[in-house]
Amino acid sequence: MAMWDQLNSLSKALLKNTFVLYVIGGGGAACVHLFIVAGLVEGFAFDKENANSIGFVVGVVVNYLFQYFVTFRNSAGDHWQQFPLFVGFAVIGLGINRFVYSHGVNDLHLQYLVAVAFAIGVVFMFNFTANRLITFRDMNPSDKPLDIFSEGHPKARSHS
Repeated sequence: MAMWDQLNSLSKALLKNTFVLYVIGGGGAACVHLFIVAGLVEGFAFDKENANSIGFVVGVVVNYLFQYFVTFRNSAGDHWQQFPLFVGFAVIGLGINRFVYSHGVNDLHLQYLVAVAFAIGVVFMFNFTANRLITFRDMNPSDKPLDIFSEGHPKARSHS
């Protein structure tokens, strides 16, 4: 029984960790992205790079909704302020994604889904850092700088 309690305690702690939640949301968005790319290319004979961009855009929307309502719910502010920032970073991420993807396929001759997965990983690290530090930052300037790998958000502890 003690081992079950330890596992339960660990899972609760992990689900309070911002990075772990971001990985879960980003992972779900990445799966949506990959399924859309594969479906458009294999099922509808879309150009691979355009299918990748469409999958990326849908993945961004899925990711924003998860991050806003789950990961950063305690620092989630006004959609009119946060969504444009999130989309702005996503557009930068799309550029990074297309660059990494096209070089993976054209120069490294990777299979297109392997190149998509690699591009997703690179963009994930950029997006997590940008959104944790800027988009979903605590709007109160008197707070200490954020530790991006901390459990939860400083605001979460003050509302307990």
